[in-house]
Amino acid sequence: TYTDGSIYTDFAVDSAGDLTIDASGDDIKIAGTDTFRVLGNTVLGDVSTDTLTLNAASITSASPSSWGLANVSNALNIDSDTLVVDALYNTVGIGGAAATTSDYPLLISGNTAGVGGVKLRISNTNSASEKSEISFVNTSSVAGGWGIGIDYSQNSGDNLYIWGGGNGDARLFINNAGNVGIGTTGPDARLDILDATS
Repeated sequence: TYTDGSIYTDFAVDSAGDLTIDASGDDIKIAGTDTFRVLGNTVLGDVSTDTLTLNAASITSASPSSWGLANVSNALNIDSDTLVVDALYNTVGIGGAAATTSDYPLLISGNTAGVGGVKLRISNTNSASEKSEISFVNTSSVAGGWGIGIDYSQNSGDNLYIWGGGNGDARLFINNAGNVGIGTTGPDARLDILDATS
């Protein structure tokens, strides 16, 4: 209440202990150098058109967190064309919209007129090995399937290989001299074919 006895309705606590702050369109500021804590479940906003703005250099989670998204398209949208998560189809879009079909869980888009066009770069920063690869498997198991990668022997070698089937041996190998090996990772000619059965 005000000092004159009138009730200040912009700040009220009801009989259930719920606190309501309604500043009639003005900003509400909590100033100080100590940490502001909210205990228990917290809801920010009450309608889909509300906007939450964070003027902070970073956001830190003190423990493992799970972000629950509404089961709708564009459930999470960062800067429109940076990262989009579609919770309805369980898809992710980088550089543009997420796919509206589960056939494309990840859709990467770009807009460049530069040499080479849009690129996807996968790097291994390990000091002893530069091996990087993309694997294609039909189950969650790491065994089996096929893959394409670089640095087959994990010794920072500049080579490209395709592996798969059986024990996952390299089926096609291209070294840094441009020699192609089929059935061998040590091609001595432009095309070196090794038939292990002969």
